[in-house]
Amino acid sequence: MEGRNSKLAITAGLVGLIVAASVAMAMGHTSSSPNTSEAAPPPPASATADTLSAELDRCNRLGPNDKPDQGCLDAWAEARRHFLGGRP
Repeated sequence: MEGRNSKLAITAGLVGLIVAASVAMAMGHTSSSPNTSEAAPPPPASATADTLSAELDRCNRLGPNDKPDQGCLDAWAEARRHFLGGRP
């Protein structure tokens, strides 16, 4: 009987994981129609993206003993905003 109970517990656990994953995916899904109350930021131009990439590369080369750089802080904030699709 113990083997049957363990199989049932494993099956229940797997079903629970599948349900949890499905709920998480459904909550993360956004509608394809744009929301008119909130304007989406315009996509960055390739020149802007190249500039941001170059700035992030420069910031990555800075060491821990270097003085904090406002340009790097701004670049990381813009990268987060671009990646997360909203405000930092």
